[in-house]
Amino acid sequence: MFVKGASFRMDAKYEATWKYLRPSPKTNYSISHNEGFNVTALLNLAEVKLIKIIEKILTPTGEEKIKDSICLPYDQRKRGRFKTQTITDQEVGIMIDRGDVMRGGTLMRCDAGDVYEIIAADEVVTTATTDDATLFARGCYHLGNRHVSLQVGDGWLRYQNDYVLDDMLIQLGLKVIHEPAPFEPENGAYGDHGGHSHGDDDYVHPDVNEHSHSHSHGHSHSHDHSHDHEH
Repeated sequence: MFVKGASFRMDAKYEATWKYLRPSPKTNYSISHNEGFNVTALLNLAEVKLIKIIEKILTPTGEEKIKDSICLPYDQRKRGRFKTQTITDQEVGIMIDRGDVMRGGTLMRCDAGDVYEIIAADEVVTTATTDDATLFARGCYHLGNRHVSLQVGDGWLRYQNDYVLDDMLIQLGLKVIHEPAPFEPENGAYGDHGGHSHGDDDYVHPDVNEHSHSHSHGHSHSHDHSHDHEH
């Protein structure tokens, strides 16, 4: 059915669906009131079923047939519900539990049973290196103390770009570079959770020559080192 020179108001059900689908910029849907448009085709488009990625394959057999791949940066791989595209431009909706981070190489299953592979996208990250084991440990300590999502390798540390953290590690003596690479941080102590952002106001340069520490944890420690020996 074609409508010429007429206004069209979409039913609330289809309007909600249309807003969720939001055709990608690569898709060319040309609708002209002057030329008219096909209402049925528009409604059919709104009814298109999104490919729903609903679960992670926890124990792959190695025999799974991968239908397509989804390339995502870390900040998206740690989300639970969002819409994206496969590498072949297929629209997919990720619908998994929040906090269940999708690592590079993870196999996912959609509601139709097809298997999709997650690819960890290259993103601009900071990589800090040192050959000094003690200095490396200090770098890990200071970053961990700030609850930073951190990837640890053999003599290198990697985190999402942050000039405050870069400056801190340079002050410590580590070499810092920015480079494109997949970001796969360590799991938190209680599972896969993103780090906490910090403000510049509470940042204090670590003094690389200062080894005294002041700890205020709201509790005291009592150590009794006297020993009474009877022979």
